[in-house]
Amino acid sequence: MVVLAHGFMQGKRDFKILSEKIADRGAVVFTVDWPTYTGESTRHGNGKQIREMSETLVCAVRFADAHAADYGGDPDRIIYAGFSLGAGMGSLISLAGESLEEGWKMLAENSGEPIDPIDCVAPEGSAK
Repeated sequence: MVVLAHGFMQGKRDFKILSEKIADRGAVVFTVDWPTYTGESTRHGNGKQIREMSETLVCAVRFADAHAADYGGDPDRIIYAGFSLGAGMGSLISLAGESLEEGWKMLAENSGEPIDPIDCVAPEGSAK
C-alpha cells in the first residue's frame, strides 16, 4: 500500500504516471488529491488552511488503512510518500502523533476564531 501526496501547485493528475508505475510493481496506490495553499497564506498563520491540509492527509492514511483489503492491499504495510509540501505535511503528521488538537486550540486562540475540523470519510483508526 502506498499513499502518495503531491506537493504545492500540483494535483493527483500530475502523479498519474508515477502512480501507475508503482502499481505495475504490485503495490496498491492511493494518490491523494488534497488542498494546498500558497506559502504566503500559511506563513502568516492561517490555521484553518493548515488544519485542512494536515487533516486531509491524516484522513487519506486512515482511508488506506480501512480499505486496504478491499483493493488487495495489506493494511499492515502502508507507506506514505510525499513530494515537496506533501512530504513536509507528512512529516508534521507523523511527528505530531494522532492529534494536533493542542495546536489547533492555540491557533484558534491566537486568531480569535475557532478552527473547525474537516469531515473525514474514515474518522477512526490510526494514521501512524
